[in-house]
Order: sequence, then structure tokens, then C-alpha cells
Amino acid sequence: MMKRQSERPVSTFTTCSSELLGSGQCEQIAGLITPFAPDWSVELHYDEQGIAHIVVMPDDRDDDIYPTFIIYTNESGFCIDELRRDTYRKLAEHRAWNEVLRAVQIGLIWEMSVSKTGPVT
Repeated sequence: MMKRQSERPVSTFTTCSSELLGSGQCEQIAGLITPFAPDWSVELHYDEQGIAHIVVMPDDRDDDIYPTFIIYTNESGFCIDELRRDTYRKLAEHRAWNEVLRAVQIGLIWEMSVSKTGPVT
């Protein structure tokens, strides 16, 4: 499991704020996905405005099977988006961090089960 963080440290909280995401949240996500996808990486990135994003991606970034998950905050909550091949879509929005953790875990379990059995038709 690779974890990479940019240089800006941010405190850990459980309510929504643009200052919420930081190394603590990266570690929580990494701990959550390790049993299901030990080779995936969890990285903390900042955009041009200094807003933190947690990026969860498979070991092969060009993988056609697995998506990349992007977690960030906005004025109404935590957002989870998905990048799969050339398609970017919003998956969910949550008010609490524990809901984000659960959504990521469920999404990853789903992805792992679909990849082993083939796409659901």
C-alpha cells in the first residue's frame, strides 16, 4: 500500500469543512482498503486553490477494470467521484466522514467482486 502526501498538514475533524482532509483521513482510507486491495495507493493532493483531495487508485493507473476514487469536500459535504477509463462521474455526497469510509469500503468490495466474477448483466 503506497501512501503519498503533499507537504501541507491538515487537522483531523469529523464534520464538513474544506480544511478537513489530511494525512489522518488518508491513513484511515488506507487502513480500510488494505484488506481488499493491498496494492492500491492512497494519496493526498491539493488543487490550485489549496483544497485537499484524497485519491484512491489501483496499482496500475491504466487499469481498465478498476476505477480511481477522488474524495474531496464542498460547501455541503464530502464528495466521492469516480474516474474509470475516460469517464468521470459523481458517486455520492455525505455529511459525515464515517459515511465516506463506509461508501468507499462498499464501493471497493463491489469492484473486487465484479472483477472476479465479470460484469453484472
